[in-house]
Amino acid sequence: MKSASKKKTITIILVSIVILFILWNLVWFGFNYIKYNNFVGALPETSTGNHILVKDGYTYGVKTPDYLSFTGNLSISNSSKGELLIIWPLPFGGYQYGFRLQENGNVYELNLDENMNLVGEQNESDLKAVTENKQTIQSLYNKAKAIWDLK
Repeated sequence: MKSASKKKTITIILVSIVILFILWNLVWFGFNYIKYNNFVGALPETSTGNHILVKDGYTYGVKTPDYLSFTGNLSISNSSKGELLIIWPLPFGGYQYGFRLQENGNVYELNLDENMNLVGEQNESDLKAVTENKQTIQSLYNKAKAIWDLK
C-alpha cells in the first residue's frame, strides 16, 4: 500500500514539474514574441538568423533574449567612429540605455536615462565623455527611434 502511494506522490510531483516547465517555456516564448516581434520585423534577417541593417554608415541590430532569458537588446553603432548606443527593452515597458565610446585608446561604457543623461556612479571622465558626445548620443537615439518606433 505504501509503495503505491509513494509512486503516486512521485508521479504527481514529476508531472507537476513538467507542466510548470512547459508553462514557463510558453510564457518565455510569448513574452519574446510579443516584445521583440516589431523590433526584428524592422530589420532584415541575415543568413545566420541575425537581424541586422547597415544604412547610411550605421549598423542597426536586434539581439533577442537567449533561451529562458528575458534580456535582449537593440543596438545602433557607427563603427568608424567607435560609437554604440544599446537599448534594453524592459519586461514591463520602458527601456534602459547604454552608450559605448572608444576614443583615444579609452573605452567608456555609460548608463543613460531616457533623456540620455548619465546615471549611476559618475566620475569626471564619464561626465566629460557624455557632455562632449551629447549630440552624437542624441543622434543615435533619434535614428533608433526612427527604425524601431520607440515609445
